[in-house]
Parts: sequence; structure tokens; C-alpha cells
Amino acid sequence: MTRLTPHDYQEEALELMLAEPTRACLLASDMGRGKTLMAVEFALRIKAELVLVVGVKDTWGQFNERFLAQSGGTVGVKNINSTASGKRAEADLLWGIPGVYFIGAQLLTRKDWANEKKIRDGKEVSVGRRLKTFDNLELDLVIADEVHLYGAPTSRGRKTLMGLNPKYRVAMSGTFYGNKFQNAWAPTAWLWPDIVDQNFYSWKARWCLEEAVLTRRGTELKKTLKSGEQVVIKELKGEIPPEGRYVASLPLYIRHEDDMELPEPRIVEVDLLPEQRRMYSELEDNLLTWIKGHPFAVEFPSTLAGRLRTASLGSFSLDPETDEITFDEDMVSSKLDALLAEIERAGGERQVIGTHSKRYAREVARRMQGAGLRAVVWTGDTSTKKRSDIKQMWLDGDIDFIVTVMKSFSTGLDWAKDGCNRMTVLSRPVGDGVTFDQWIKRVFRPGGDREKFEWTEIIARDTYDTGDFASAELAAAVRRRSMGA
Repeated sequence: MTRLTPHDYQEEALELMLAEPTRACLLASDMGRGKTLMAVEFALRIKAELVLVVGVKDTWGQFNERFLAQSGGTVGVKNINSTASGKRAEADLLWGIPGVYFIGAQLLTRKDWANEKKIRDGKEVSVGRRLKTFDNLELDLVIADEVHLYGAPTSRGRKTLMGLNPKYRVAMSGTFYGNKFQNAWAPTAWLWPDIVDQNFYSWKARWCLEEAVLTRRGTELKKTLKSGEQVVIKELKGEIPPEGRYVASLPLYIRHEDDMELPEPRIVEVDLLPEQRRMYSELEDNLLTWIKGHPFAVEFPSTLAGRLRTASLGSFSLDPETDEITFDEDMVSSKLDALLAEIERAGGERQVIGTHSKRYAREVARRMQGAGLRAVVWTGDTSTKKRSDIKQMWLDGDIDFIVTVMKSFSTGLDWAKDGCNRMTVLSRPVGDGVTFDQWIKRVFRPGGDREKFEWTEIIARDTYDTGDFASAELAAAVRRRSMGA
């Protein structure tokens, strides 16, 4: 891989990182703006001898290539995993042997916790105990990639991260608190333990906006404490206005925005096929009440919204025990028919295709293969080796279509833009705009042919896709608030 010279904006940021007295930085730039390059350059410039990179396991190769390129081939990255070489790398790290080491975030947490059986109230329960495996390492630098993975305040992963106490700290994520502002606490509390309040609840009281949870009638929902006192149940709604004050309070928050806006999508509307409509309507009847032709949602949990969105994809079976939707081999799907028509319209150009449903992604890929198209599927169950094989096939031009579950197609994918400027959306995750934004930027990112980029969204009329039901959910919330006023 070729050594890269940082752009002027990256060089300016590196100078700030090197001069920062807290020796910590949050790299929160948009995708494709060189976060990995900057982290690697920082490690080399401070001459860090013992470095630990924590990230998603599939990104080891990305860090290894960049360290080798930027160091002129003198610094590689040892990958800690379950292989013999991975176990040797782990032993070397624990002995403090100088080098750059990589470990997946889940593996790091797993190696730091043990489950023990204890008796509570006469019952045997499993209790987690921290082993503090990595707490005493004298690390020069920790690079925490995709640091939003540690956002949940009570998670084991956060506690493991907090145990790492290096001389320098770099956290990386373009969406470091995801969809929930309260998840901003954990990454920043690790970066700046002497500045950010280490007690989540006092931090929350200062920065987070809380609102009472309302009943269907619009009254405040309460719970009774052991003392008999009744307290109002509250939920976190975001940052106390004006938004942005918390980020502005951090010592070194670096964000470089993407300088090119995503173009408008090509919208293709389809009607559900008769069998699909029948199934969809039966499911819908259990979730909504219609008044004068408009959907009236009394309660509309996101799980039910997701079920309706899944049902709009194709004819399905509903498991009576698990209440989950599955797609059969003889599935009929107006969206799949439209996808095949769009592929023909585009002359068979390679593209990345996205859905929120793992089962549907598998069936779509299978049908495409049956139609003679060079397609593969990418889900959360796709192994590391298979993902590596898909990457190589994509780069070699041996496949033209990757059918993805959006949530799993999220990291270590710089190569996805190569020779590709087209994407198709079959369905989006319900209430998760961050996942969708990250997914589409895997192709629409600097370095790709963005001037020719085109994306298509296939929408089923009179379903959750159209937004009617999301609007109904919002209207129901407004009604509940009005009733309580």
C-alpha cells in the first residue's frame, strides 16, 4: 500500500493532537476523511513503543496496511485472535513487549470478564466478575476505533475500556454517541477522566434532557419505590438545549465534514403483489386502527414498526412461537421484481444493495444467483474469512452485487467504493438513521466516483415505507401529550 501524505486540514489537526496537554483526542470526522491515517500518523510521530488498537475485528487488515505504509514497512500490527499466532501476540502484549497490537472490541471484553455462579434469594444466578486482564499494562497509546461501541453506560465493554490507562488516548467515530446523546458520556469519560464527571448520573443531570413518560391517556407514568413513595418515570430525550454545548466543552474534538452532499435518490414505487397484500393486511389489522381512511396508532412500539417494514418485503410465514417473520423459497416480492428490473435498466452495473432484514437479504441473493447474476450476501453471520474473500472478489471483479444487511455492512469497507457508484435500498432500519447514513457512505465517500453516484430507493405503496405509519406514531405521541396538558 502506498504511503499517504496528510492533507493540510489533517496536518493541522495532527499538530493540535501533538500539542494537546491532556494527551487525548476524539476524532469524529465524517467517513472517508482520514481518521485511520491520522491515528496511525499520531502513533508514529509520538514514537509510541507499546500501542493497542481496539476496534471491530474485521478492521485489523486496514490498520496493518496503514501502519506498514506510513512507516515504510517497518511497523506492522500483531492481531490478537484465537489462532496460534494470535495467542502469541496476546502473550507478547501482556508481557509488555514493544509493538502495535490489535484486538477486537468483543474479544477484549470477553477476555476481561468471567461468569460465576452465585446463590441469590435461594436461586443460582450468573454474575460477571472483571478480571482486569489489561489494567496494569504500561501502554503508550490506545486507539479506540468505533468508540460508540462502548456507549452504554452500564456495559461490560465500557468498564473494560475504562481499565485501560495509557499515556495517550485517541478515540475514533463519526457518530460517537450514535442515536442516543447519553452515550456520549462513556467515550469522553475514558478520554478525559480528570475533566469529565466520572459519575454517569451526575453527568446526566448536568447535560441530558429528561421528559416524563406518559400513559395512553397522557398522564405521567409513575413507579412505586420500596419506601412506598411514587416517582415519575422519565426517559432521556437528548442534550439540554442549545445542542452542541457538550462537544464544545471537550478539550480536543476534531471533526471534518464531508464536502459533498448526497444526491437525491431515484424513487421507485411498487404495489404489493396480491398475496403480499393479504398477508400484510392481516398483520396490519393487529397493529392499527383506521379512522376515516387514516391510520390511528394508539401504541406503536418500534418492534411492531419493524415487523410491518419486514412484511412489506415479500410473502412470509409468521412463527407462532417466536412471532418472527421468515421468507420461504417460493416467496413473492414486488421489491425483488423491481430490483431485478432496476439492475437491467442500469445495464448490470455493479452495486451494493441494502435491507434491514437478514432473512430477506439471503433470499434476495439466492434469487439473484438463480437469475445468473454474480451476487453474494453479507450479514452479521458472515465469517471474517468469508468477508475477506468477498473483498478480494470485489477488487478482482469476480462479483457484481453485494446484498447487505445495513447494520452489519459498517466497518473496514474502504474497498466497497472501488469501481462502484450505485446503491439500492430495499428497506431501512426502523428509527436508526445513523446505521443508514453509515451504510450509504460506504460507497458514497471520498475517493469514489461520486460525480456519477446514483442510488435508488424501492418503496412499497400503502405500507410503512410511505411514512404514513411513522406519522401515525408521531401523531399518537402528540395526542397523548395534549391530553396530559
